[in-house]
Amino acid sequence: MAKPPKRDPKREALARDGALNPHPEAIHDALFTGNPFFDAKDLVQVRYEMVRRHRVDGVAISEVSTNFGVSRPTFYKALRALQKAGLPGLLPSQRGPKDGHKISAEVVAFVVALKAARPKLTTSQCLEEIEARFGIKVSSAELGARAGAQKKTNQSALTNAAASKVADAYESLRAAALCAEPAACPGLGILRRQGMAAWMRALERPPHSDGDRHPMIARLPASDAPQQSTELTRLIASIIVSVGTEHAHA
Repeated sequence: MAKPPKRDPKREALARDGALNPHPEAIHDALFTGNPFFDAKDLVQVRYEMVRRHRVDGVAISEVSTNFGVSRPTFYKALRALQKAGLPGLLPSQRGPKDGHKISAEVVAFVVALKAARPKLTTSQCLEEIEARFGIKVSSAELGARAGAQKKTNQSALTNAAASKVADAYESLRAAALCAEPAACPGLGILRRQGMAAWMRALERPPHSDGDRHPMIARLPASDAPQQSTELTRLIASIIVSVGTEHAHA
């Protein structure tokens, strides 16, 4: 009876994160063939190192694309993602509806002004005012969804501010690994066991949370975070509270 194939925990972790490279055999870059720190199965690391080859090492895009087994459009897609959001921009994106909200910026501005003028306005009254003013029916769920989209927009500045720190952390880890200095490699264990996506998540965990001898990289300082308490966020918070109150008294 044939033995079942041996489990590969890292491969499984990468697959769960949507970061498993489907064609690791196509990569012929020297880093991925000569150093265990670089794993051709880790799509996030592959994409970062691919772009780095061009931007930092000055290798021509045509040569980089060949050595990493990708087309030029694939290279440019990774380049744009890295330029826009840093290393976290290379993480697999979640699929779902985008920009499909009926609630436009004009409607949001109207609701903010309405709520400021009439603080005791209930959710149902607010929705009625929107329908009367704009001729559209909006549910409290849709208003909440619009608030969620706005919150993501408000957080984008935080993401961009933190992105450079994530890249710096990886570069430090990379340099230490290339110099064979394991004592200077906090987080190396989790990167090797689970990949770049898991390593980035672990950046925010308390020290020693990844099982390494050395603590993970320190939490990003809160002082770098921009102010996120916008008028819309406060508005939606008040609406959520009012919805709960209305349901409690229904």
